[in-house]
Amino acid sequence: MSRSLTHDLMPRTDHDGTSRRIAVLAMKRAVGRVLQPALMNAYEKVVKPEAEAELGRPVAKSADFREALKRLELYKLWSSLNRASQHRMWAMLAEQIDADYDRIATAASTQIGVAKVEASNSFSPPDYIRKADIHCQPGGYLLDRFDGDLGAGLLYEMGGNIYALGQNIGANDSKAQRIINFIHETRPDFAPKRILELGCSAGAQTSYYPAEFPQAEVHAVDVSPAMLRYAKARADALGASVTFHLADAGDLPFEDGSFDLIVSHNMLHETAASHQEPVMRECARLLAPGGLCLHQDVAVQTDRLPPFVQFLSEWQKENNGEPFWLDYAEADIPSLLTGAGFGENSVKAHYLDQLDGPLSWYVVTAQKAA
Repeated sequence: MSRSLTHDLMPRTDHDGTSRRIAVLAMKRAVGRVLQPALMNAYEKVVKPEAEAELGRPVAKSADFREALKRLELYKLWSSLNRASQHRMWAMLAEQIDADYDRIATAASTQIGVAKVEASNSFSPPDYIRKADIHCQPGGYLLDRFDGDLGAGLLYEMGGNIYALGQNIGANDSKAQRIINFIHETRPDFAPKRILELGCSAGAQTSYYPAEFPQAEVHAVDVSPAMLRYAKARADALGASVTFHLADAGDLPFEDGSFDLIVSHNMLHETAASHQEPVMRECARLLAPGGLCLHQDVAVQTDRLPPFVQFLSEWQKENNGEPFWLDYAEADIPSLLTGAGFGENSVKAHYLDQLDGPLSWYVVTAQKAA
C-alpha cells in the first residue's frame, strides 16, 4: 500500500474539480519552492549579516533576527500566500466533499462491518484539542456537523495528500510502511500479537498494520468521535480488521502489558506539552515484556535546526493552526520515555529517510525489558 491508495470513500470530482485541486497544489508549490527559497536567500544575504553586525556575534537562534525578517515585503508575501493557500485548500475540498457526500455516505453504509468503534458515553476530548482548529482545518479534529458526519476525516485525508505533494513528498510515501520496514530491518523475527496505534485520526496509517501483521489483533485510539467514525468506514472499505476506541492516549482503557507493539504517527506535534509525559507513561504501562514502542513525527527538533528553519517552525505555531508545534520541537522525547520507566539503553532516536520524498522522519523507539 501507499499514500496513493484509493478507496470508495475518497471524494470524486469532474474535470473542473480536478483543475481546482491542481491549482491549489500549484499555489502551495510556488510558496514552498519559489518564495520560501527566495526568503531564505534574503535572510542569508541581508538579514543575517545585519543582525550579526548589530549583535557582534554569529546568529544563534531565530530570536536574533525574526522581527527584522518579518519587516521584509518578501516575508509578508510568502506568509500571506502560505496561509491563503491553506485556507483555499480547505475551502476547495469542503466544496468537493459536500458535492459528492451522498455517494460517500452510501458507500460507507454498505461496507462490510469488519471494524468497530468502542466508546464510553462519559468520554470528553482534552480541552487543548477543543481550543484549536489544527492545520486551520475547519472545525479542527472535532468537526461534527450532524449525526454520522464523515467530514472531519474526509478533509483530513484529502488535505494531507495535497499538503504532502506540496512539500514535494511523493504519492508512494507512507509513514506506517516506513516504520514497518524499520521494524523488519531491526527486529526481523518480531511478530506482534496485539498492536496499538495512538492518535490514529482519520486512520490513514492504521490499515497498514493488519495488512502487514495479519496474525495480530490491531487496535487504534483517538480523541475525536468524528475522526474515528471516518477511520472505521475507511478500514471497512479496505477490508482491514481494526478495533477503534474513543480514548485519550494519556489515559487508556487497557490492561497493563496488553500490547506487543505501540506506534504513533505525527501525533506528538499535535500534543500539548502537559500531555507528553502521560502518553509516555501509558506506553510503558501497556507494553508487554519485550514489546516495542515507536513514535514517528516530523524532524523539527529545535536543537538540530539552523536558525532560519527554527523561524519556519515558529511560523507554523503562529499562523498555521499548530499550537503545539514548538512544544514538540523543544521536547526531549527520549528523556520522557526513560522517565516513564524505559531503560536508558532501550531508548533510541533515529532519523529515517522518507520512502518517497526529500525529508527525514524523526523516530524514537523504546523496548520493554523482556
